[in-house]
Amino acid sequence: MLGPTAYPPEAMGKRPPFLPVTLPTDDELEQALTRAPFLYQLIGLVDYIGKGKALTQTGNLKLADGMELVEVLRTGDRVDEWIGDRQFKTRSSADLGGLDLVFQVAIDAKLLKRPRTGNKVVPGPKAHLARQPTLKLADAAFRSLIFDVCPPRDLNRIDPYGFGWFAESLDEQLPDMLLYLCGEQNDEVSEVSSGGQEVSGGWVEMDVLGWWLVHRWAAEVAEAPVIGGLRDSDAADLPGAGADLPDAEERAEIDHWLYAGGESAVGRLADAMIDAGLASPGR
Repeated sequence: MLGPTAYPPEAMGKRPPFLPVTLPTDDELEQALTRAPFLYQLIGLVDYIGKGKALTQTGNLKLADGMELVEVLRTGDRVDEWIGDRQFKTRSSADLGGLDLVFQVAIDAKLLKRPRTGNKVVPGPKAHLARQPTLKLADAAFRSLIFDVCPPRDLNRIDPYGFGWFAESLDEQLPDMLLYLCGEQNDEVSEVSSGGQEVSGGWVEMDVLGWWLVHRWAAEVAEAPVIGGLRDSDAADLPGAGADLPDAEERAEIDHWLYAGGESAVGRLADAMIDAGLASPGR
């Protein structure tokens, strides 16, 4: 079922094409996975649940478990928070926004599930993904966050300050924001303002893992060509193989081929172009 921010099927292929890009290497992605705290929080939550934990009548984690998980998963939530001279008592694990987001994603991504009978949570059909940080786990979490759980709306679900309208608007714009950042990768980033954690402004761009995840999804809703398809071509085949590509993509493919071919690549390509009648021998 489509989530509130998902693009409908009829919108597929109607978005503008992206410039050709080179995907991150396996080593770069492996390193990025080790720097993704949300994945470790999902893994830690599934491990904590074990074979099952009791839930409240409303389907939330029990408060005692929630308070413990705040520390175990380092969600940054504040229990019984003081604001000025007033204390706001934590009455439910749902009040712990960071933890509740991890819990909701784990449920939606089927890492955990709530059986139809009994107030409990148990491992879901995809719990095996939560053994270590992998691209499959990252992709499942990403799609759950963007299309179903909707982080701005979920984190502002209680909405004590009346900013719920802004969270809903941000959720609606989030896919387009991510597609924009994906399309502008290697060219520029977008200036934004942020009110959290004493940050008043700056620049934002996706890291390697985030960009890989968004590009993977972008290829489903728009043209998102990947450079490297001609990487293993012979020099003699390269001019003809690139001739049918758009100019920008052809140049990118040739650049990628030259980079992968080492020091002799320029000479081999020049000889091939001369043989094909596309260039003349230099004096």
